[in-house]
Amino acid sequence: MVRLAHLKPVLAATLVFAAESVRAQSRPTLDGYRLGQTWRSAGGRTMPCHGDSYGPGSIPEKACMAANGVLLYFRDDTLVQVYMWSRDRNTNLEDLWHNEWKARTMRMFGPPDSVIDAQGPPEVPYRGIDTRWDRATWCAFLSLAYFPDSVSKNEASHKESASVVLSLYSPWRRDPKHRGC
Repeated sequence: MVRLAHLKPVLAATLVFAAESVRAQSRPTLDGYRLGQTWRSAGGRTMPCHGDSYGPGSIPEKACMAANGVLLYFRDDTLVQVYMWSRDRNTNLEDLWHNEWKARTMRMFGPPDSVIDAQGPPEVPYRGIDTRWDRATWCAFLSLAYFPDSVSKNEASHKESASVVLSLYSPWRRDPKHRGC
């Protein structure tokens, strides 16, 4: 005979696990936009848009700039990518990751699948931290990068800063037949 007192913690743990699984697979939002949203529901009529594609043979997309500076990419009037870019005065990438972006992105996307140190080639020297989330219905990518050679000591407008790129996209964005990140 199962005692009710023992069943409650097991049931609670099962519900927490199920909620985490659903959160990890459901399509998250980024700055209020959700993958699969229509061009019209995202406010497409009020945004400047232009045709865009990855190159010859690729499926054409509509690239739109939202009022808040977020880039939105639509294929057949369906949102397939949300792209945000900004700069941060903090050039200590480990500090940026641990103290600002780690908790924020884990709340949005759950635990990442990978976090790696990145180094650019000699032609484009940079240091970076790249983080990926690869799910069945969505993918996310966070890149924190510092380009030391691009800093101009003579221009006050180009103070040292880190580049922050956050992108949420459909796994089939580049090739509709491919279902992976």
